[in-house]
Amino acid sequence: MKKNRALILIDGTHKPDNTVESINELKNILDFEVKKLLWIGGTEKIKTKSSFSQAFEKEFFTEVIFPEVFKDGRLNSENALRNSLKDGSIDTVIQLCGAPQVFRHLTNRFANIAVSFGASYVAGGTVFKEYRVNINHNKPSIGLYATNKRVGKTAFGSYIGRLVSGMKNHKTGLEPIIITHSRGGPPEPVLLEIYKDRLDRDISEIGLDDIYASRFRTDYLERLLDFDLHGASDVFEDALIMSAYIDEWESSGKKVPVIYIIGCRRAGAGYFQEFMVSNVEKGVAKANQINGNIVIHEGSGGEHPPVKVDGTIYFVPSDMEPAMLEDFPGIESAGLVILANCQAETVEVADLLELERIISAKNPEATIIWTQFVTEIIGNTSILKNKNIVFLTTAPQYILNKLAGIIESKYGCNVLKALNCLDRREEMLKAIDDIVQSSDVDYFIFEIKAQGVEGAKYVQQNYGRKFLYVNNVPQEVDRLLKPLAGNENLDSKILDAVNNAIKNYHKQK
Repeated sequence: MKKNRALILIDGTHKPDNTVESINELKNILDFEVKKLLWIGGTEKIKTKSSFSQAFEKEFFTEVIFPEVFKDGRLNSENALRNSLKDGSIDTVIQLCGAPQVFRHLTNRFANIAVSFGASYVAGGTVFKEYRVNINHNKPSIGLYATNKRVGKTAFGSYIGRLVSGMKNHKTGLEPIIITHSRGGPPEPVLLEIYKDRLDRDISEIGLDDIYASRFRTDYLERLLDFDLHGASDVFEDALIMSAYIDEWESSGKKVPVIYIIGCRRAGAGYFQEFMVSNVEKGVAKANQINGNIVIHEGSGGEHPPVKVDGTIYFVPSDMEPAMLEDFPGIESAGLVILANCQAETVEVADLLELERIISAKNPEATIIWTQFVTEIIGNTSILKNKNIVFLTTAPQYILNKLAGIIESKYGCNVLKALNCLDRREEMLKAIDDIVQSSDVDYFIFEIKAQGVEGAKYVQQNYGRKFLYVNNVPQEVDRLLKPLAGNENLDSKILDAVNNAIKNYHKQK
């Protein structure tokens, strides 16, 4: 049976013999072996650092770690803890010190760091531990997690799935399994094999088994409503977007990559942002049974699945409150942090630099990239030229004019109205009624979010109007918020994070 490997936080306000005896007493209670000792402050009971360390080395055969000192004289104990945990050799961190070295806010920060690296944190009679389901992956895995809802995880999920599968001309040798987790997901996890041939049959003849085992069609989203499934669930949104990428790739004469998508559902959140209830265990079991060789978990809202992953990419909205970011768990161990929605209409450069400063303080090794989203309509967009369209989205009011301008410029159409009521069903339906009765609308363009699929079915059945769906594609921007064409740096850093997760998996194995 594996020993519980512990790191002990100690101070110099306790006499060393007191601390040594206390650790031995705790060993009998908590059953651990001492692997590391980290001093986090206090000097009144320390003669010299050398003699202080020797007292512990003699008993536990390990030297005391002393953190670096900031220019203002403060100890960089948080980063010292990070560095002590990142090799994966610690299961439990034990706080054997109190005021003035540790107050409640620092206990929370230390607990966040410990849990980010898969360890539990013990402070007195309180144990901080992230809930996890009882299953492990049998292949490498990476989590795409965010600090809030509406950050663009699904957009990034499909983009990263495309990149990892090789459809951006990187020879990765990977066959991704994308696992989504949404509040509106299916009761039982579903497996979609979107690399298989597209079906050419009337939608009324297509059942669920057909939908799950073929290239995804736009009308599948509305068909799902007939089976009481949420057509805008992340799993089906990913399937539609990824299928469009596969079509484009195949049309250029290239081999179709093998891509799987598994759809899970979840509810609630824990102290460390893990799901409270989910069917993720069943989803991972499905992933373990198929041939893909990298699992990509998409988080849901500001929460993530309660399962161990080998690496994480975190998405932070540009308008996040700095105080919330400082306290948010998980970023301490992220390999890559992406700031989303970085455009002049939503944020000042100074605010982004402050978020970057906070992230770097939490995780000095993290790569930080700024991005914005570019609107992309799915399907045959040539039919939109010189047509009147209405665009419905969940984007905030202050950016609607910019999005409408992008659509008009890119597709040569006239945007009569841009509305952000997709997450308010009655308001959406009333807006559609009013527009159809007062304007000459040729096409409705729906974001695949919230009630978007129901809105599409509504305009088709009630007014016989045509519609298309829209996707959001991430684009890197520089520190002046100017777009960087090609996304070469973004793609490179994402692949680095994925490759590091693969290395971590094999290292632990």
